[in-house]
Amino acid sequence: MIRKTLFLLLILFIFQTFAISAEKEYLKIENSSIGRGFANIMSPISDITSQSYNSGALPWSKGVSIDIKDFNNISASQAYPLGMHSVLGLSFNVAKEGIVSGESVENLIALTYSTKLGAIPFLPENDEFYKIGVGATLKYLLSGGISRTGQSDQTGRGYEIDLGIVYRIEPWITFGGSVNNLLPRKALGGGYVGFSGVDGDVSTPAYIKLGSDIKLIGDIRSPIYIDHHSLSLLSEVETRFDRSSVMRIGGEYSLDNSIFFRSGMQFGNGTSFSLGGGYKTEGWAINASYGKSSPEKEYGLLFNFSYFPSDWIFFPEPFEDILPKNGYSTYKKREAIRGKVAPGITLKINSKRINIVKNREFLEAVDLKEGKNEFLLETFYGGESHTKKLVIFRKSLPADPFVKINIYDNMPVNSKFITIEGEVLKDAESLLLQGKEIPLLSSKLFSLSTKLKYGKNRIKAVALFEGEPVYKEFNVINLYKEIKKQVRSTTLVM
Repeated sequence: MIRKTLFLLLILFIFQTFAISAEKEYLKIENSSIGRGFANIMSPISDITSQSYNSGALPWSKGVSIDIKDFNNISASQAYPLGMHSVLGLSFNVAKEGIVSGESVENLIALTYSTKLGAIPFLPENDEFYKIGVGATLKYLLSGGISRTGQSDQTGRGYEIDLGIVYRIEPWITFGGSVNNLLPRKALGGGYVGFSGVDGDVSTPAYIKLGSDIKLIGDIRSPIYIDHHSLSLLSEVETRFDRSSVMRIGGEYSLDNSIFFRSGMQFGNGTSFSLGGGYKTEGWAINASYGKSSPEKEYGLLFNFSYFPSDWIFFPEPFEDILPKNGYSTYKKREAIRGKVAPGITLKINSKRINIVKNREFLEAVDLKEGKNEFLLETFYGGESHTKKLVIFRKSLPADPFVKINIYDNMPVNSKFITIEGEVLKDAESLLLQGKEIPLLSSKLFSLSTKLKYGKNRIKAVALFEGEPVYKEFNVINLYKEIKKQVRSTTLVM
């Protein structure tokens, strides 16, 4: 995994050695508030709006999204899951901006198909292929034009194709790349924008994006585990085939995967910064950002509203039964997660594939540390996935298993027998005294009579808490024999 990561980072470095071009570009509208928050880094990001940036990221997304700058700049996107790891994307973009002595307008529609590589029928079955998303986007300029004072209006149409790929090497590290405006000039009737009303046309220069998303802090699958917190570091380079480029870096911090803070910078023909944030629930999200779409453009606010329909998940209830329940507490050092899944479900626990037997039951023994233990249960069905968090608390064993007991260490007695009585803690399930199992009453009271020898007697107690032992020992000093000898000596003197 380290070699793959270093190789992809090297590619990113190589592409960062060029400089930027600022000319007008058609069939390139990128109005994602989420991406704008970290300087438009979207090639490794899975989001509904990913289809406008990198179609390979779409298999991990679903829902409807609207991005609004103002009434003249609106983007609407939809990612609809088809099942079997495939997603159909549709987006419509309206953009209007000022240019020298006039303004430009674009109305663009895009259709995207994206799938995970492992779902392609002729490829061999390999779990690694399901970490890779590939996609293609057909972009069509319904109408685009330029209006300048004293000149005839130019109205143009054209279409292009984008290809994208995303590779989730590990749950915490993702690389993405795309080739945008792939068609050569006038190939298959595309690759350019032809204008009516005036002679001439405009090429649509191709460009490449390569990016990375490293979740440095996150859940138990991340390099640094901090409960309820995550921190992602992002980078991207965008390079046109005429050897111009933009470099972007950014980051995102989230709390409980609900509250987000974003920031980023982009370098090229000037330098710009961006800020953003958002709030997300299970069914909807709202985001806002302030920044530029590219270094030479003007700063502006961008707002996003997203909706994630629950009935767009073709997923049954994954578990018919599962034990232990979330929040379960135990003294055990090792616990068995067991249950039964619905038909057709496959399961991973903390990224480990779990064997499911013919009756759809599973059992996985896990080690527990003291305190909170989190387990991620990932279920898969028909190309869709569902994640459930299971929390098990391991309680610390008590240092002393007794609430009270009628003996203490180095206690003197003068009898051949002793009756040991007391009460154990309520969580104790059994008690052994001197190797004998002692019946415990519902009140956790106990009693045992045992014979003592002359001198030191070691009383050994073992209380079991869910099978985990707690040991306690007492020394009882029997003086009975010594007292008897002193009585005999006195009688002889008399």
